[in-house]
Amino acid sequence: MSTSAGKRNRLVELRRKSGEDVGWGEPNQAPAAMILVAKLWVHIRKLSGSESIKSDSDTSVVRASIRGNYRTDVVHDMELWHGAVRYRIKAVMPDDVAHQFTDYICEVVT
Repeated sequence: MSTSAGKRNRLVELRRKSGEDVGWGEPNQAPAAMILVAKLWVHIRKLSGSESIKSDSDTSVVRASIRGNYRTDVVHDMELWHGAVRYRIKAVMPDDVAHQFTDYICEVVT
């Protein structure tokens, strides 16, 4: 096991959209419509203000890099919930070489 595994100190819930339709082909976006997929131990790292500025990204959007154990069943638009904070997954980056971790690039849902 890698030394970074010890940093996975936050238990989060991985959730996906229910696929429920609210009419006219619009998916149900309500948090209550999200379905629990799994609970994961992860390490959450939020980008600092200076990192956001250097990356030329919108500073009003809170971004985070979240690392968990290697998984292949997670896709973008799923969410990781840590208490009252919801992180929408924008990109999934698995460690395809050693299969030790998967990084999730996320934005905080407000």
